[in-house]
Amino acid sequence: MKNAWRWLLGLAGGLALAGVGRGQILSAVERGQILSAVDTNAPPLTLRGMVFDTNGAPLSGVLVAVASGLGTNEEARSGADGRYAVVWREFNLNTTVTPTVYARDLERNLAVSQDFTARTTNLDLHLLPGLTLAVKALDAKGEPIATATETLSVLSGNKSFRLDPKPSKADNHGLIEVKGLPPGLRYAATISANGYSWTNCIAGEGLSKPGRLELPAVVLRVADRQLAGVVLGADGKPAAAAEVRIQGNGQVATNTTTDDEGRFLFDAVCAGPVMLNASTRNRPPRRITCRAARGRRAGRRMWWCGSGFWRRRWRVAVA
Repeated sequence: MKNAWRWLLGLAGGLALAGVGRGQILSAVERGQILSAVDTNAPPLTLRGMVFDTNGAPLSGVLVAVASGLGTNEEARSGADGRYAVVWREFNLNTTVTPTVYARDLERNLAVSQDFTARTTNLDLHLLPGLTLAVKALDAKGEPIATATETLSVLSGNKSFRLDPKPSKADNHGLIEVKGLPPGLRYAATISANGYSWTNCIAGEGLSKPGRLELPAVVLRVADRQLAGVVLGADGKPAAAAEVRIQGNGQVATNTTTDDEGRFLFDAVCAGPVMLNASTRNRPPRRITCRAARGRRAGRRMWWCGSGFWRRRWRVAVA
């Protein structure tokens, strides 16, 4: 149980990993950099079959979905007679990806995942007792965050698949529960709340059996800082209409545009390191000056161009 979570934190173009032993580096999928790779031009395929419970009786209302790569396919629910038909598309990269069908009954906490081939058109699914993952979202004072949400994805081999179309919500005690999960898989969770930071975590060990597993609480930092500054062009004058973007460890990525005097303001920033990106359409901005509550500027500057924009990047520590 102690090794059930592997914490994942993205930091300004790199990663700050905690709890990942033996120098293990997580893949791009685990970093949250999940790109759609489903071939939308390929003809759709349909998988049909029946859904049964542990006693062999047909089940209605079961959520059925197919994961064929790093993209999202359509979902379906079994009918009153237990029959389902789900449409899906093949993975379009030059690699072998085995599609997987997931079936979940949240009310009865039953689930199953099963690999199949692109030639399979009929597949019956026999659900088994499922897994429930629970985690509490707390603020820095240890108080529950009742507005927290969790987005959960399956990590299986070389594919990632988001299980629920909508994030799971916390209760008044900050507890988030996700039921009807197939045991024996790895799961990636993104936990966030309006006005707070976010965190990613990987649950991969201690999940081989059905039942309920409550994981260590996560602490989200409150976004109660302001970060303001001025972007100067190559001529040393304020750069109007420059796009400024902020991101970093747990920071909510957002962007704004400078005013006529090159000024910008972010009014919901968490304490900690952040990365600022400034973009202009003409020449690269020369420098950026910024201030934050008890903050300081740190790190080195980098610049590059692309898509008709010139950009520079700065690291800033917000205290």
